[in-house]
Amino acid sequence: SQLILGIGTPLALSRENVIIGAFVKFVYDMPANATDFTEPGVYYSRTQKSRWSIYKALEKVAGLYGFGGKQCLLKAICETAAMPFEGTHSLLGQLLH
Repeated sequence: SQLILGIGTPLALSRENVIIGAFVKFVYDMPANATDFTEPGVYYSRTQKSRWSIYKALEKVAGLYGFGGKQCLLKAICETAAMPFEGTHSLLGQLLH
């Protein structure tokens, strides 16, 4: 089903008749039967992302671009850990460290 709402107004021009307006269209599904209201829906819980899943994703990206995959990622982690951490880093810098 759908619901369309709009508003328009004529413009006062000397030779032409013009109407300017705007509309909004909503599209939604109607319930098929009463069980749509009585049975609980399916709820998906948020999955917890660990740093290891992020490391795996970064490893795949590095491998796709020819940087050596796991070796490149391990080297980047070691180089980042060797850098001194100061409180003056930005939020992005803190997250990357």
